[in-house]
Amino acid sequence: MNKKILIDCGSNYGQGFTELSKKLLIDDTWKVIMYEPNKDCYNFLIKKYKEFIDINNCGVWNKNAIMTFNIPDPRTNNNTQGSTFLGQEIFSNHISNGYGYVDQYEVNTIDLATVIESYKNYEIYLKLDIEGAEYDVLEHLIKLDLIKPIEKIFVEFHNRFVKPELQNEYNSRYNSIIQYFSDNNIKWSNW
Repeated sequence: MNKKILIDCGSNYGQGFTELSKKLLIDDTWKVIMYEPNKDCYNFLIKKYKEFIDINNCGVWNKNAIMTFNIPDPRTNNNTQGSTFLGQEIFSNHISNGYGYVDQYEVNTIDLATVIESYKNYEIYLKLDIEGAEYDVLEHLIKLDLIKPIEKIFVEFHNRFVKPELQNEYNSRYNSIIQYFSDNNIKWSNW
């Protein structure tokens, strides 16, 4: 039997892990890795899951880097959802409920390709809820031919939130990724 791993990118408060635990029947035979750059979410995850999950306070990207992380205004009623590397030059105010971003800080990112590469002997399940970074990350994995080792991808695409002048570009990127998935029989579902 293959060892199984869930790589949960954009873990927030662990909602995705909770849902996927039920869907995938995750038990103590699985390895679970969480990546969450939001320090408030990370601190929550550490308190809740540190005994049995590898939790990393960094974002996932197409390279190891230090990037600016943008936090939505607290008036959004949730200053954790919509936190992003991309910010207002890409996203319309809709993602932050019209209030924009009020806090920024530097976070480390990890090249997701290196993570996938190091677990190629596992049955990999990948969850991406990374607020617009999914395009760069998936295109990078496709370029390196590292999508095929993944058993199933759960991804939220955020093209609906980009500024109107960027809609065509992001819709085209989305269509190219989905076409690649289709052409290569990649199992995936909207998150």
